[in-house]
Amino acid sequence: YTDNSGNEKKKTITVEVTRVVRDTKLSKEIKEKYDYKCQICQLSIYTTTAAGKYAEAAHIRPIEYNGDDQRDNIICLCPNHHTMLDYGSISINDDLSLVGTNGSLTTNHTINRDNLRYHRENILIKRVNKLLS
Repeated sequence: YTDNSGNEKKKTITVEVTRVVRDTKLSKEIKEKYDYKCQICQLSIYTTTAAGKYAEAAHIRPIEYNGDDQRDNIICLCPNHHTMLDYGSISINDDLSLVGTNGSLTTNHTINRDNLRYHRENILIKRVNKLLS
């Protein structure tokens, strides 16, 4: 739109968001433990930001599904694998092999197998059922 002075302006809106407060210190610890490398593909994204590298802390059992913000429920992933995990395109077996793609999760910390099972039985299965319907 154009304002009263004839200047072109982009329309904006104000949005209020409510989200669970997460332990950013713990997420950073997990990412540092893996040197900001994806635990699936080992990709490390280098940036020009002060942090230098970029990776995402992914909750195996999502916080919004009563997942906890504990070390054994968090893994370090690249943005693609994080999205695939969140949307149920991939999951992780108890032996850390992957479901939905080849490979396995590399880990140097304890992973809660109950959260892996929850993900397979609730997140992955929704994706499979949707594909079959």
